[in-house]
Amino acid sequence: MELVKLHNEFAFASATEEVRKALDKKLRKRFFNYKHICHKYYKKQEDQTKALLNPPEGVKQEDWEVLCEHIESDRFKGRSTNNIKKQG
Repeated sequence: MELVKLHNEFAFASATEEVRKALDKKLRKRFFNYKHICHKYYKKQEDQTKALLNPPEGVKQEDWEVLCEHIESDRFKGRSTNNIKKQG
């Protein structure tokens, strides 16, 4: 689920640097929004085990497991805590 993998799936050879940068920016924003929606869904679950076994509609189980692992990582939790402090 990395952006690098997307580049391997599509041929950007004929695109200018400017077009590639615009595509990268758009893809990053879409992926960020996707992760945000999944995070909100995850937080609504009763516990981590139930969340892991119950992916959102349209999300493959293996992708959901990677996202759940990311959400539970110390790195993500640290960033989340910092973002909450900045907002309030």
